[in-house]
Order: sequence, then C-alpha cells, then structure tokens
Amino acid sequence: MRLSIAVLEDELKKRGCSFWKRPDRKSAAYEECGMLAELIEAPSGQDGRELLLEVFLDYSQWETKMLAGIVRQSGIQHFIDLAAEKLVNPIALLDPNCMILAKSKNYPKEFTNTIWDDMKGEYFPMDKYYSLKEIRNFSEKLNRSPKKYVLYQAEKDPEHTYYASQLRMGNHVLGSIGTISLYGPITEGQVDILYQVKEYFQMYFSSQRQEYTFNAGLSQAFTRFLEGESPEKSGLLEELNRRRWEKGEPAQLLTFACPVPFYSEMETALFSRRIRLQFPGCLLAVQDGMISVAARQVEADLNNPTYRKELERFLEQYDLYVGCSFLFCEWRALRAACIQSSFAARRARDKGKKRFLRYQDCQIEHLLWAAGKQEDILSFCDPDVLRLWNSGKDSDRFLVECLRVYLLNGRNLADTARALKLHRNTVVYRVEKLAALLHVDFHVLSEEQAFSYLFTCLLLKAQKTQPAR
Repeated sequence: MRLSIAVLEDELKKRGCSFWKRPDRKSAAYEECGMLAELIEAPSGQDGRELLLEVFLDYSQWETKMLAGIVRQSGIQHFIDLAAEKLVNPIALLDPNCMILAKSKNYPKEFTNTIWDDMKGEYFPMDKYYSLKEIRNFSEKLNRSPKKYVLYQAEKDPEHTYYASQLRMGNHVLGSIGTISLYGPITEGQVDILYQVKEYFQMYFSSQRQEYTFNAGLSQAFTRFLEGESPEKSGLLEELNRRRWEKGEPAQLLTFACPVPFYSEMETALFSRRIRLQFPGCLLAVQDGMISVAARQVEADLNNPTYRKELERFLEQYDLYVGCSFLFCEWRALRAACIQSSFAARRARDKGKKRFLRYQDCQIEHLLWAAGKQEDILSFCDPDVLRLWNSGKDSDRFLVECLRVYLLNGRNLADTARALKLHRNTVVYRVEKLAALLHVDFHVLSEEQAFSYLFTCLLLKAQKTQPAR
C-alpha cells in the first residue's frame, strides 16, 4: 500500500519524530521504509524504520477493516466508526438534504461556540449557523474547487476550521462528509485521510445497491412526470404505490418561491429539506428556481386555521412565498395544478403582500396574463359593457359592478342588495337601467350571454382599465 507523505508526517509526530528532510514526493510505499528511515529524526533508542513499519501496518489493518466492512455491508454507523479510527477530529455523514445519517464515536456530546454544539437533532443546521453570504461562498468554493473539498472558517467561529466534501456516484450527489478542528488542526495529512474515507464511502454506497439518495427516486420521478412523461414511464405510479398513496385521494400542489433565485444546489437542498420537514411524505420537485410539492389533503389541511397559522410562520421565518392549486384527485391533472400553483407563487412573490396565495384568488389575473400574450385583452370583452366602463362616469362603473354582483348571485335581487349593501329598490333601478342600456331581458338571458357579461365584468375589475380619453 501507499501512504501520503503528509499522513506519514502526522503519524511520526504522534510518536515524537519528524522528517529532518522532507521527501521530495507526495506518497511512499511500504517497500520504501528503508530509504525514508534515513530522513527521520527519532528520539534516542527508537528505530525510524521500525516506526515506519508500524505506521504502515496500522494503516494496512485499517484499510482491511474498511474493505471488509464494504464487503460485509456493515451498517452505516459501524462503517463510519471504522472510518474515524485514523481521524483525530469527529466526522459526520449527511444525505443531500443535510440530514445527519451518522456521527463517529469521537463526536463530542457538547462543544460550545461551534456549529457542532447544535448538531444534536436530525439535521445539520448550516442555514442557522452560517449567513446566506457564507453559504453562497462555501457552495461556490465547493463547486469550483478542483480538489472537491472545502476548508472554511465561519464568521461566528474563526478559531475552528470546517471541512466538507461531497460524496458522488457519477454525476449524482449521494451526500457529504464533514469535520471540524475540535481536537487538533486539520492538517494536510488529515485531508488526505478524509479523501480516502470519502472514496471508501462511495464504494460502500455503490456496493449496497440501495437507494441512498433519500427521496431522490420519488423526486426524480415527479420531476420527469411534470416535464411530460406519463405516470407509468416516469416511475411516478410505482413510487406512489410504494408510499401508499391511494388512487383518487385528494391532494394539492404547493409551489414555493424565494425573493431571489436559488444560487446553488446547496441552497436548493437546504430549502428542500425545510419543506420536507413541513410536509413529511410529500412529492417534491425543483423547477425554474422554485420548489413544487404535492401534498395529500389529509397531511396538509390548509382550511385548518391552526395549520394555516403554522404555515404562515414557516413562510415568514424562511422568507418564502407559496402558491396553492385547486384540489385534484387524478394524477393526470397534476401538470395543470403545477401551472396553477407556479403562477400563484410568482404573483405572491411579486406583490409581496401575502405569503400564501390560492390559485382561485388570482385565476382571473392568470387568464388576463395568458390571453394578453396572444391578443389585446379588451377584445374578449362585451362591447356594450366595455362602453359603459369606458364612459368616464362613475355612475356607469357602478352599473358594471352591479351587473357583476347580480350575475354572481344568480340574478337574485335580494342577495345582490345584501352583497352591495344597498336598498333592494336601488338594485332594482340599476338592473332595469342596465337592461335598457344593454338592450337585454335578464329574465330570458341565455347561458352564453350571461357568461359573456360576467366574464367581461371580471376582466375589467381585474384589469382596472382607465377611461378612454
């Protein structure tokens, strides 16, 4: 086997030795112990060659145990404890959503003033400990570093160095490993050992032949379905059956938007993790810089005031906006629900007034936006109603508003009066005047004509068209 010179230096220091002249190479093999021994300054009575042989033997035994753990498919905790035998500092293994899968035995129960003091729950609290600027900087270094690891010092804890490196299988991120300089500095030798540990973990996950991306299968199937694949081809139905989603079960799509687009995969993972905690068992997909979630009605009762209050608190805490689609029971309606919730999320974010917006509350705006992309929106309006609206007279606009409420209330005069807070006789007068101006008998109004009038009133109310000059 070969060990890096940096690792050998660390091990010699533990034994009270050092190189009086550093070897001009990056690594050395067991067979080169004789040559390396000539470069060692050892305390009186110690043989440099024997010390080196001892180091190589220790690491050979460690490597054998690591490989045996891979072959025997040992549990993650057992495997990470093996990995930590050659590490001075603690090591933690996380999944792509920052869930803590395992911590080594030399992981401190309490260590104040560092991020590790907060890592007592299920998740790595990176977003709690680092500022958004630091997360972006950290992410950028991790993604651009040719060494695929980052050594970082947080503003809150400049005395300690943090190490992080991603675990990958091809282009797929399996998770990450991380450590901190609690019991000693993170030396070049420690980095080399951590790199070897990462390689072993990637071998471990590969040999297990299980899905270690934790919800990645469902998210990928959900994303493929939203992008146009059938439920069968995308694998969505298989994933849903595995999670016991009943056919025809009412659900709704929620799309979460941030004030600014996600800067990196790390930020996306952090927001995804937060949302998964809020909606356990949900389907989650990331599209166009937003996160879409399909949640069963029984798990996300948005009509429950207590649940809504908790959701509002969640949105405020993480500066998120969410759009909610109509309820759907058939999975083939999911793509339409995605369009609905995405539009509502954008409207909520752009307006900045409400963090939660139902699609039915912005449906007319969506129609205006979609129609306006193809045609002049006013071309959809009834010309007689449009003429009243554009007359420049407040009295005529009051008539258009009366027409809208009258039609919405099924042409019931009493209900219209209550809705407008007017006397019934005033409503009767306005309806009769409308009938004369529009040349129509409301008692025999056709379904098509009623739709045209109501549609025009709704468009004009949403559009807030200015009077013609």
